[in-house]
Amino acid sequence: MNNMNKLLNVLQIGDSDWRLSLGNKSEKSNWFYLNSDEQGDKKLINSLSGKIDIYLFTSQSSLKFLKEFLPGVPAYHLLYNSNLLISDDIYRLLKTKKSFSVNMENPIAVLNIVENDFSGKQLGAKIDLNRVDINSEFRGKIAFNGHVNVSLNGFFGEIFSQILLWQYNIPLDKQFDYELWPEFETSPNVSIELRVNEIQQQSSDVIRELRIPQSKLNKPFILKSSGKDSYAFFSIYARGSGCLKIGPLHYRKSRHSFGQLIVGGSRFADSNRKEILTYFDPGDLQPPLNVYFSGYRTAEGFEGYPMMKSLASPFLLIADPRVEGGSFYLGTEELEKFVQKKIFDCLKELDFKPNQLILSGLSMGSFGALYYGSAFKADAIVVGKPLVNIGNIAKNEKILRPGGFPTSLDILNFLINGKHSEQIEQLNKYFWKKFNQADFSNTRLAISYMLNDDYDPSAYQDILSVLKNKKVSLISKGIPGRHNDNSKAINDWFIRQFKNILSIDFQRGKKNVQ
Repeated sequence: MNNMNKLLNVLQIGDSDWRLSLGNKSEKSNWFYLNSDEQGDKKLINSLSGKIDIYLFTSQSSLKFLKEFLPGVPAYHLLYNSNLLISDDIYRLLKTKKSFSVNMENPIAVLNIVENDFSGKQLGAKIDLNRVDINSEFRGKIAFNGHVNVSLNGFFGEIFSQILLWQYNIPLDKQFDYELWPEFETSPNVSIELRVNEIQQQSSDVIRELRIPQSKLNKPFILKSSGKDSYAFFSIYARGSGCLKIGPLHYRKSRHSFGQLIVGGSRFADSNRKEILTYFDPGDLQPPLNVYFSGYRTAEGFEGYPMMKSLASPFLLIADPRVEGGSFYLGTEELEKFVQKKIFDCLKELDFKPNQLILSGLSMGSFGALYYGSAFKADAIVVGKPLVNIGNIAKNEKILRPGGFPTSLDILNFLINGKHSEQIEQLNKYFWKKFNQADFSNTRLAISYMLNDDYDPSAYQDILSVLKNKKVSLISKGIPGRHNDNSKAINDWFIRQFKNILSIDFQRGKKNVQ
């Protein structure tokens, strides 16, 4: 991930220097050139080591430098000319760095790709349901379901008419395209359109009005830049009769074919339009594969990138953008199978075995690590502030933690469609059904927990009661305080245990004092 204000260092390796044709057009990047028709300038190569963000291989002769530069190339940050003749051996090397084949006939077009799609940090958010207006003329039934959706049931008219609008606008940077992903469900006789009105900043001039039919919302809709800094106003139009459920509207800076949110990021949406985000970095291709589940976060995107990158191993980030800030990685069978298969596919691509896998997460992410870790005979599971009884987390909102985590009530309603004691216990059992069946005989568990946790107070003791009759290696540490009182101590212990496991089990780095 690149800092938003940092200039990208781009190295072009080829038989003609593009800097001559680019002139002063590069506003977000510094360009360096290596003539591929000459013997490599060792002094230049050494001086650039560790400083280059993007590598461009533009000519056939440039490929002779591939092996020399490859160890220092970040994943997804090597682009090569699509017109080059690529041997099987070269292709295998390019694949290890998740390289992109790009049409390079026009250097300025490549510059635009580099500066628009490869620059800047992840940028994504959702427009939630707190500030929506329902058309006052709608005479059907209306039900607000927290941060999950608003349900409208009735007659919407024979022709499209506005049924819902978001009260506030979002700023659009003229440099970027954006991706739009509205969450919605319609009964068979209901159709919708997403309408976008774009207004120029510092004026009231309407730049354009877009009507996006439902048929074009089966994948994220690319909102092309208008060429002006603007604000976007969104509304939903509907027609027909039946039930319409509208959830949050996700918007993200588009990286086009190069990834979701960050270069190399990907998304999965189940048949209900609920998403899971993943990012896989093959690193040095040596064990283990480190999997990190993001914690609760209202900003959309990946958590833990710098931490996982610093460990130097291959890693997989998994993020949950549903509801307000995540839904504990539980969902439809389709969605849960995807998460498990994604981990398996990354192991397969690296040619690793399950005992060359470490799963990890903090708070909400701990649920993902323990829940999906139950399906793998992993080397280790490392978690902090474990949350496993999701039903209890919602129940504790009323007495133990009033107003502390109200989204837990939305999550209860979203996952189990209820709020009574039976549903609370049913949701708790989701975790234990899988965890009780797990084989941890060759898995090391490292758990740090809050002694006065006010989200899931019994989580650690409940885990302990299951493990006490099993052959398992467990190291744990209790820290005084409530769930959010001392995240630094939890995080420090978490990363220390991670490094110890890497050192002891995989001979990576040095063992840390516990």
